[in-house]
Amino acid sequence: MKTITQQILGWGSALVLVAGLTSSALAGPGPQYWQQQDKIRAENAAKAKAAAPTAKPADTPAMACASCKTEAVREFRSSQAGGKVPARFDTVGTKHSCSACGGAVTTVRGTTTNDMTANCPICVKAKAANATCCTATS
Repeated sequence: MKTITQQILGWGSALVLVAGLTSSALAGPGPQYWQQQDKIRAENAAKAKAAAPTAKPADTPAMACASCKTEAVREFRSSQAGGKVPARFDTVGTKHSCSACGGAVTTVRGTTTNDMTANCPICVKAKAANATCCTATS
């Protein structure tokens, strides 16, 4: 009799333990919570889209020379620390180039190189109109 009671108590406690673990595994927010989160995300995206500026920022002046363009110089950094830090591209400078004369002003990590030709008629007119176009301080 003693062994049957112990056996029933053993199986009973195991059943209670399994039921407890199962109920905790099923716990969590219901579908209404996730629907509400989706609605909030959509509203925030709509607000951000409405608040986004439609024009270019005022700190970047327009190019007076149609042949000139300024772009970022990016450098690839491979994965480090055994793959814990992901590979990425870092912006290390800027490059201002002119397709009319083929020259460029490149600034990388504080070092500026100026390959612009001094006798390009388009760039000379652009310098007169806009002091920031085709200069070594870009």
